[in-house]
Amino acid sequence: MKEKYTGSAWKIMAAMMCIQAGTLGVLMNCNGILFSAVLRDLGFRAGDLSIYYTIRSLAQAFFVTITTKLVFEHRSNVTMALLACFLVVPYAAMFFFNHLWQFYAAGLSAGLGMSCTMTVIPMVLNNWFKSRNGFVIGLTMSASGIAGALFSPICSKLIVALGWRTTAVIMGIIGFVLIVLPAYFFLIKDPKEIGEQPYGVSEADERKSVSESTDTAMKRVLPASVFLMTLVAVVGPGSLIQMNQQLPTFAQTIGYTIETGALLTSLAMIGNLSGKLLLGTLADKFGVYRAAFLFTCVTACSMFLFFAFSSVRPLLYLASVMFGMTYAIGMTVPSLLYLDLYGKGEYRDRLSRMQAINGLVGAASGAVIPYVYDLSGSFKPVFLCGIVLCAAAGMTVLRLQKYGKDSAGR
Repeated sequence: MKEKYTGSAWKIMAAMMCIQAGTLGVLMNCNGILFSAVLRDLGFRAGDLSIYYTIRSLAQAFFVTITTKLVFEHRSNVTMALLACFLVVPYAAMFFFNHLWQFYAAGLSAGLGMSCTMTVIPMVLNNWFKSRNGFVIGLTMSASGIAGALFSPICSKLIVALGWRTTAVIMGIIGFVLIVLPAYFFLIKDPKEIGEQPYGVSEADERKSVSESTDTAMKRVLPASVFLMTLVAVVGPGSLIQMNQQLPTFAQTIGYTIETGALLTSLAMIGNLSGKLLLGTLADKFGVYRAAFLFTCVTACSMFLFFAFSSVRPLLYLASVMFGMTYAIGMTVPSLLYLDLYGKGEYRDRLSRMQAINGLVGAASGAVIPYVYDLSGSFKPVFLCGIVLCAAAGMTVLRLQKYGKDSAGR
């Protein structure tokens, strides 16, 4: 685009980064640190308290389609801000918690509050950016990793200095500032609402796009099997992310110290950050299918290195970085993939459905992976399964590329 852009797209992106950082970077990423102190203080069993995560994931999966529709069919800023209150208020309320049922209720509320975050953010960005949208989505999604890396040590120090109850209140306040306020004051779901154009689109381009909208919608009719294929391509590798919680345990099972396990988690976060940015950039340059295929291969390589070369420390570190890039498959790929396959008119519903299924699969895999280790005494079955899932995903992405080209050019 030659003329200088003067619209609000970059301001919208900054607001989306705040919401992403507050939701996933602060409240979700630091949940484990907070709960470790809760366990010590209240004497709950770890398994009993972990049901909070299961309830949250199931609620998120159940409500995502409903809340996404509410955001896009009503005043988006008010709706999103109200939903965010269901997420941040329970954190502040933890100051008064003493019983497990209270944490379970908080998990249900949090699942409702964050249910549409992973659909609303990329959809809004796709509305505001018609060029460089892959990079913009990748950069926005990386905000959670940056916030998590910065706030995790702060959260630990706050717990030591003030206790977990006061820290929970502080987390709720930070969530209010980073999520509720940007959502209410800056969330605008479409530039047309305020008479602006998206970044990368001139007025002439926009008129041409409107005139071709009916034809485009007709071109985007695809077999029902295509949606099932997208689940194989995205949800399969994405389910492996649950292994990130087990990296410290994995390190100890193969003879390393707990410090090494913590290092593996940190290296995975480096891969998380760099992967989202890299995948978005590659998607802009080479297309979402080639980028997704490459990252699926990277995830498969990480599984193989974990399986066969975990005793070689440098390769173990490399595997952790590569494994962290898997986050990009579940967070950056979906909106770009569904937009290319189904077009602007239909991809919102498809993306919402995918996120619902992804939430259910994530809840199941998060529960199953520890039991695989308990039953087998090793995480190698998980890595073998990961290789199979990535192989299936890679072949499926190549097949989806044909449908993408057909739908755009038929």
